[in-house]
Formats: sequence, structure tokens, C-alpha cells
Amino acid sequence: MKFDVIIGNPPYQRVDGGGGSSATPVYHRFVERAMRLGPRYVSMIIPSRWYSGGKGLAGFRRGMLGDGRLRRLVDHGDSRDCFPGVDLAGGVCYFLWDRDGPGPCLVETRDGDRRTESVRDLGEHELFIRDGRTAEIVRRVAALTDRTLAGLVSRRNPFGVGSREKPRKKGDLALYASSGDGRIDSGLVLSGFELVDQWKVLLSKSSSDHAGQPDRRGRRKIFSRVAVMPPGSVCSESYLVAGGFEEKRQAENLARYLTTRFCRFLVSAVLLTQNITRGNFLFAPAQDFSQRWTDDKLLRKYGLAGRDAAFMEALIKPMRVEGAADE
Repeated sequence: MKFDVIIGNPPYQRVDGGGGSSATPVYHRFVERAMRLGPRYVSMIIPSRWYSGGKGLAGFRRGMLGDGRLRRLVDHGDSRDCFPGVDLAGGVCYFLWDRDGPGPCLVETRDGDRRTESVRDLGEHELFIRDGRTAEIVRRVAALTDRTLAGLVSRRNPFGVGSREKPRKKGDLALYASSGDGRIDSGLVLSGFELVDQWKVLLSKSSSDHAGQPDRRGRRKIFSRVAVMPPGSVCSESYLVAGGFEEKRQAENLARYLTTRFCRFLVSAVLLTQNITRGNFLFAPAQDFSQRWTDDKLLRKYGLAGRDAAFMEALIKPMRVEGAADE
């Protein structure tokens, strides 16, 4: 079969017992098949989660961002702008793929009645940043970055303790769990043994923002919990662990860095759903955690002007480390 134009709104996911961002996507299969048919144009509306996540979408993402023939991308952070009453985590997008016209992509970001446009090289990063001004800040920070927090943050379920494991009153280790903190026997820990007796930072796996959406003022908190974990402690799969240190001070400095607007803004650049993974820290630079970091200090280090600070402040809520005293 030969086609000049293929337009579609394909099925988004397969029912497999999961839901939302945990369900298995299928829309990318329709996009890939349409492109293989070699029409002049392809235009489809699909979920935006492929920008930075989604089950089995890594290859699709590389293909889309590196293809060079995606010439127009219209992005809706709130799916209800396209489909009234349908709250799809991460929003939706539609695109124009031009077989015979490779080049940069015109990205249009829509937020209600507000529209912004930027001409972008989609292959600049391995993840796609939906907002053009955010992408510019990420670009400037990346030029001064040699290590990111993606190398410090754990993978899912860092200690092999399932979310159904309930904290107990007795046990040789402290357990941090979403159902409450308590104790656990060390025999139930299946991985992450090197972290057990270190100072480390607890980080919520689920964002505090509903489906990755900002509040009515357009601001996000990102992390629902950041806390310092002492030696002799583990957490359930409801959390991630950032870092592992011999000194408490280093863990405290990392925790405070994670709560800066600067760090959370860079995580939010590619956080489109409520589920946080280590991949969301790809643009957040690692620091020397023997010293304390503040937003003012970070803005000076990366040469970000007052307007950049104002932009971050307008998008990111203030946050404190759990149990931290004011200094």
C-alpha cells in the first residue's frame, strides 16, 4: 500500500493490569509503522510521555528525536486542552513528519490560551525538554557540567524491599516506608547492602504534583519527601536513595541541594508524570557536597541572571529538608 498522507489518533496503551504511566504503551507502534510505509507526511496525536519516559519507549524516543524529519511539534502540557475531561498524565502532542523536508523542528508549546514557539534541534539531548526557555537554561548549565545526579540516584527499589512490606516495631534496621516508618530485619534486605551503613538521602519516588501537573498558580514542588537517612537504615520501593556518604554533613548538603529551586527546576524539565526515576536527574549537575549549596550560590556558579531566578521561582515552590533546622 502507498499513501501520500497518514493522519491518526492511535490507541494509546494496552490493558495489562497497569494504569496511567505504568500501562504498556502501543501508540509508538502505529507511528513507526506509518513512517515505514514511506508517505509524504505523517501527522498523529499521541501522549507526550515519550519525551522522557514510558515503558519500552527508549528506542522510539531516539528515533523521533534523531530522525530530523519531525518539522512541527505542538505540545499540550494539559491533555484537557485537547480532550475536555480527559486528564492524561504528561499531556499530549501532535506532530508533522515530512519525508522529503528534513531540518530543525518548530516547537509550539500551548498552555491554555498561551502559546510560545521556538525552533529546536530535537536531537540535542537524549531526552526532550518541552519548554524552549527551560531548554536554554539546561543548555547553559550542561556546558558547565561534567557529572550529574543521575550517577548518584539509585534505581527503583534500592534495597529490594517491596512496598507491601510493613514497618515493624522490632528489627535491627530502621525502615522508611510510605505507610509509616519503623523497623525491619536485615534478612529482608535483598540489595543495596553497601548503602545500609552509610549516610544517605531519602527521595520520594512519586512526585508531589498530581500527574506531573502544576498547581493553580503554575508552580510545582516536585519531591514530596526529602530526608537524611542515618547508617543502619533502608527504605521500601516507594523511595529512591541519593548518594552514600561516610559523613552526615555531606548527606545533609545533598539533601539541601535537592530542595533548591535550581535542582528541582532541572529535574522538572523532563518530569512529565508523577513517577520519578534516576533518568529525571540527567540535567541536574552533581556538586561538591562538602559544602552547602543555596540557590544564590548556584545561580552565580552557572551564570544565570536575575530573570532566570525569577523564571524558576515562578515555576517551583519553596521546600525544606525533613527534620532540618534553619541555619
